[in-house]
Amino acid sequence: LAVGFAPLAFVLLGIGAGVQPTRSVKSGSSLIAFGVLLIYYGLLGAGTQLHDSGTLPPFLALQLGNLAILAWGVWVFRKAQR
Repeated sequence: LAVGFAPLAFVLLGIGAGVQPTRSVKSGSSLIAFGVLLIYYGLLGAGTQLHDSGTLPPFLALQLGNLAILAWGVWVFRKAQR
């Protein structure tokens, strides 16, 4: 379920970032995308460790990366609407 929910979070982040003014350097967008992926997979790994240690329930632990990207996407989308 966590992997199936990830595209929604990434799409919301991409829409918000896509409507902002373009950057002068196209490689900057690639670096940002790579950074988002690193953050997502880092949070996914942290969620797995939190589940294994019993700190968080399995559903919440595996949705940790999705919730963070979704929150970031909502923030970027709302910022782009202004």
